[in-house]
Amino acid sequence: MLSIVGNVVLAAAPAGTASDRLALRAAIEAVECRAAHHAPARTARIPTNWTAIDDALGGGLALGSVHEWFGLHAAVLDGSEKEGGQVGGQEGGWLPPLTVLLHLAHRAAAAGERAGLVVWIGERCHPSPPSMPRDLLERSVFVSCGTRDERVWAIDLSLRCAGVCAVVADGSGLSMADSRRCQLAAAAGEAGGGALALLARPSRERAQLSAARTRWLVWPAPFDGRGPGWSVQLLRCKGVRPTPEDARHWVVRHDHATGDVHLVPESAAGGGAEGEPPRRGAA
Repeated sequence: MLSIVGNVVLAAAPAGTASDRLALRAAIEAVECRAAHHAPARTARIPTNWTAIDDALGGGLALGSVHEWFGLHAAVLDGSEKEGGQVGGQEGGWLPPLTVLLHLAHRAAAAGERAGLVVWIGERCHPSPPSMPRDLLERSVFVSCGTRDERVWAIDLSLRCAGVCAVVADGSGLSMADSRRCQLAAAAGEAGGGALALLARPSRERAQLSAARTRWLVWPAPFDGRGPGWSVQLLRCKGVRPTPEDARHWVVRHDHATGDVHLVPESAAGGGAEGEPPRRGAA
């Protein structure tokens, strides 16, 4: 009879012999050495520059990973939402959280040795050039796609490119298989930490299964004179210890004078976020 330990084949022998014990010890050491050799390195991350959020994530958004950002269904914003997301017999539009995504893309593009191109895929996710920091605009590539399959293909190809540090894309309509393909592509460049994949999706797709590492919901926060703001909720984060729901809400605001998007201090964990998110099913 033969037994297998890892990739080491051992011949069964009467228990208790010295040679048996030595062979077993050698086999175990060989397996442990291989496991240590293939152990994943510490996950590289891009800090968001929002301290409370970075702390909740273990240092920032993980590179080589997909991060989904759910923008509000347009019908939710104007109060005309109908059952099933239908407005006037048509499926309502949705608004990706472009200000938040611009901030994160800028952080990725300026992140030292990971600096590279940022690829914007799908016209819905194309920011207005005048609203972009000049250094980010100079390193941006805009891709227009007519169908979901074209978007998935462009996301896959861009994430596998060594010169790309981040991809911001319209992820609407992606299936579980599509998101898994995007995740595999993002991880393909793991030697350099991998690219940052930021996929914008409509809130009505929150119940759709996904391979994304993190999932977020963004909705407008009440205006209070300090500039436009958005409430940000962390719906899921793989590999991070769960926290109470009220500790996963923050508010960020855009400062028109500096162009920065900063975290509102009182919105850190435990302080509560402004406004209420729409209830559209589990993430």
